[in-house]
Amino acid sequence: MVRVLYSSAVGALVGLLALPGVAVSDAMSPPRGPAAASAAITGSVWREGNVAVPGARVRLRNYATGRLADTTQANDLGRFVFRNLEGGHYLLEVVNETGKVLAIGQPLAVAPGETVATFLRLASRAPWFTGFFQNVAAASVSSASSLGVTAIAVENDPCRGAACCQ
Repeated sequence: MVRVLYSSAVGALVGLLALPGVAVSDAMSPPRGPAAASAAITGSVWREGNVAVPGARVRLRNYATGRLADTTQANDLGRFVFRNLEGGHYLLEVVNETGKVLAIGQPLAVAPGETVATFLRLASRAPWFTGFFQNVAAASVSSASSLGVTAIAVENDPCRGAACCQ
């Protein structure tokens, strides 16, 4: 039996982000016994259009030391959870199969016994040609300025002062 308790809007958010099979009341109630000092981070990985990223690889990095604290893989709904954490400051990273970082989350402060909910959004991919035109413009300006061209003025304008162009 799964009991769901929502004590606030934050509790409702945790309830929405909780993994299937995890009792929301367990994630929100203060832990008891030896696990009382452990913290957790739960969240989702999305791409453009709020589409879940199933199987996303998520790394948890200790923000203070820069060391990798844990890794996990998101479920079919793009949701993940890191449990049994020490209190501290953490950073989440989404990586591909080779370990290349695809997205970095906001720094998170987690107190002992606390569960923090967050999400990571992958950036949309820009078409290959977007950078091409910026590079061409930059190259043109750079070439012109290296030749001493600082401005262009029309000297023999056939329309200057003519009634047809007024």
